[in-house]
Amino acid sequence: MDAIVKLQNVNKVYKGVTKGTKALKDCSLEVKPSSFTSIIGKSGCGKSTLLNAIGGLIEVDSGSICVKGTELTTMTRGERAAFRRNHIGFIFQFFNLLQELTVLENLMIPFDLNQQRVDKEFMDGVLQYLELQDVLKKFPYELSGGEQQRVSIARAIIRKPSIILADEPTGNLDRKNAKQVVSLLRECQRLYSQTIIMVTHDMDLAKKADTMQYMEDGQVMSYETT
Repeated sequence: MDAIVKLQNVNKVYKGVTKGTKALKDCSLEVKPSSFTSIIGKSGCGKSTLLNAIGGLIEVDSGSICVKGTELTTMTRGERAAFRRNHIGFIFQFFNLLQELTVLENLMIPFDLNQQRVDKEFMDGVLQYLELQDVLKKFPYELSGGEQQRVSIARAIIRKPSIILADEPTGNLDRKNAKQVVSLLRECQRLYSQTIIMVTHDMDLAKKADTMQYMEDGQVMSYETT
């Protein structure tokens, strides 16, 4: 089975730091379709940079990034943005919600951008699962950090993207909600054949994935199939 995500010898150096900070160093990774992969490693090892590269949020200095058969490194920023809107759902560590819009309006942004219809039954099920039905008319600044994180998760899931990239999706949640979120991602993987790639510091949650990858110094060093 061909990989849905394939990185080969990817390098990324952030300028502006003495001698530059090499976030990715000849980094290679393959992810199978409809799989759940967790990525663990110490802070600063390149996990978030890896997700941002896969999602086309950043340009890399060299190497190949192939997602769903499309080479991202040859695309313009606008082309990568369009590809991301059509195929990838992002769960950000710091929410990325627009404070001047209500929760419901934040959830509708991806649909409005793509002129896409909402599967209301599916959306209602996700909102119920994440206990968000009563906050739809509120603004993000009126919510707790955990509630904002759950809104961010719902926004990524409800479009049923082929790939979900989750950067510390449970970092602002208590233990109960963290387990619920991972269970929901698992359910989406099963029902909609979605590919999940999750960065986490939580070893217990990481072990719930099909495959656990370990990163060190900008490289994927090893993996363990759970």
